[in-house]
Amino acid sequence: MDELLIFISYAQEDVQYKDTFIKEFSPAAQSNKWQVWQDGEIKPGAFWDDEIKNNLNKADVIVLLVSSDFLNSDYINNVELIHALEKQKQGLALVIPVILDDCLWEDHEILPKIQAVRVNEKISDKGNKEQIKAALQFAARQVRDSVKAGKPGAGKGASTALKPEEINELRQLDPYAIVVAVRGKKNVFLLLPKGSEISQFPLSDKGLPQKVLGILQRLLLKGDLEEDDCRVLGEALFARLFSDTNAQNIFIKAYQSHLPGAGKPLKIVLHFDDQSSELAGLPWEYLWLPLPEGASDGFFIGEKENLILTRRLSTAGKEKKVEADKLRILVAYSKPSIQEIAHRIEDDAKSVFSRSKPVKEEDKKLWINIDVTGPNEFKSKNDFESFIKKENPFHIVHFVGKGKTENGSGLIAFCDAAAKKEEWLAPDTFVKCFPEGKKPNLIFLHAPPDSCRSLRDMALNLVTSVDGVLAIQTPVKSEEAADFSEKLYTALAGGEYLDEAVTHAARYAAARSANRLRMYGISASFSRATLKMEVAKPAVPVQTADENFVFMECPNHSDPVIQCKQLLPVKGGRTAWTFCKKCDAGPLWLCPNCQQAVVNLSEKRCFNCGYETAKMVVPDNIRQLIPATRTETSQSVKPTAPGSTTDRVAYSPQESRRAEPGLPK
Repeated sequence: MDELLIFISYAQEDVQYKDTFIKEFSPAAQSNKWQVWQDGEIKPGAFWDDEIKNNLNKADVIVLLVSSDFLNSDYINNVELIHALEKQKQGLALVIPVILDDCLWEDHEILPKIQAVRVNEKISDKGNKEQIKAALQFAARQVRDSVKAGKPGAGKGASTALKPEEINELRQLDPYAIVVAVRGKKNVFLLLPKGSEISQFPLSDKGLPQKVLGILQRLLLKGDLEEDDCRVLGEALFARLFSDTNAQNIFIKAYQSHLPGAGKPLKIVLHFDDQSSELAGLPWEYLWLPLPEGASDGFFIGEKENLILTRRLSTAGKEKKVEADKLRILVAYSKPSIQEIAHRIEDDAKSVFSRSKPVKEEDKKLWINIDVTGPNEFKSKNDFESFIKKENPFHIVHFVGKGKTENGSGLIAFCDAAAKKEEWLAPDTFVKCFPEGKKPNLIFLHAPPDSCRSLRDMALNLVTSVDGVLAIQTPVKSEEAADFSEKLYTALAGGEYLDEAVTHAARYAAARSANRLRMYGISASFSRATLKMEVAKPAVPVQTADENFVFMECPNHSDPVIQCKQLLPVKGGRTAWTFCKKCDAGPLWLCPNCQQAVVNLSEKRCFNCGYETAKMVVPDNIRQLIPATRTETSQSVKPTAPGSTTDRVAYSPQESRRAEPGLPK
């Protein structure tokens, strides 16, 4: 059992218990050559969050000193406890809870299922040092015996392989994608498209040191990196992912063997398990691929038109399609008392909302399927919760606000500028603002330049609770953010997958920006599922040369050739109806509620606004124009125009063309 690492997780308020426990446990650790680590080991100048996570990931035994303060610590709940329980679930570590006081640890979702050492029953007086010492001596013996009996780390150093079920899950991400799966911050698996071949190699610790990567990231967030600097960052990312020349050649060969043609682009999926989630926070959009296609023997993955980069966390998850009549988006913001930041946040929110009426004709068609609410300012968590409870569920919440990092975890603020009050929310608290059944499918965290990294860190934790999270990770101007948002929501309404929509939006924004390279890395998207929005496709009116009629596309398909004459008021007071010439949908007419799209009476609703046809009153003169079933004695007469005299001769005006259960009487 040599080289066993034992990690001590505790709340800072319980430091005296931690010190006493380690002192009593020390003889057992020394005699068994076990290494005990706790955050007091962190050297001055080191990144403490990185040190904690690194040792937590390497730990074979994790001792939890559980108390009221332990259970109320955001960092413990969001980082240490999640990692510890996941490692135990995967059989990678032995987790031992030591209960220090009479806290409500039994109400935790997982802790009661683990056999604990209950020293709280042995401490009746917290001021009695001898009593505390005796109780923790008992805990030290119990932990020692459990470690010896449990034999953690027995498989340490053994070759790790993907289980068949893991391979199947990863294949489901996209059978035509190159999947790079990082496991345990130690191994990288390369899965090729449509094949059984899987390559495995150790995760590199080479490339630029973590400190240098951190410096480059901070410069990137400030917008101070030039293209050459970005290339240094991109090369370091490539060296971090692929351990040596052999591993790099395997990836390059895989890429060259599966270059996309003129059709579907090639997806490169970076999939990180829970132990490797901190690596997912690196700006992978700047990954530099050393391939001869680029101008200087390489290129940034974000700038290549035929590539889609996807970041995935936790379990692979299957495809998730969100079906809705409209894509409902909330643009929310909260501005702090600092005027400069407050103005920037408000400008960003208003700029994004102003794009709810796009200029391009091809986008207008899709934006009929999008309903944007806002921009709404929220000054407190309670205000936000109350608003969400009253409204219909939003598919996307686009939140523009201030963030910060505290104890290694990203936080977001609700601010009351007048009262100079800031209410900081951890990821799990923010998600709880959405009651059951009203949780969004996508949360878009949009921060001013000083908060980009904080909200990206928050996104890493949010993805465990929602399908997808998007965070702006480089500083951009309000107009650039609006360009990105407009194209993103247009693409999602058009049925693109989240990763594809994000990539296309970034390239669209880059083409319109003076700082092309920065815009390629504007966003970091994380998802549990392969997320896709499927919204109704209501008909869009298109004026034609025929002054008597308005033409619309059928809501069931987008064939530009097949156009249907709908039940619409036209010149001279005449009315036109139709059944679709391709799919026979209908009868179709103009919705009396929104006056924007057709109604399919057989579906009992408006494709645009959801108005129920059962509420409609159809005037007799209009009902008579709806075609009825041909009588057996009728002669086949080709109608000249719907609603015309010739057409009415061919059909009996009092009989239905076919049974329409949704047709109002």
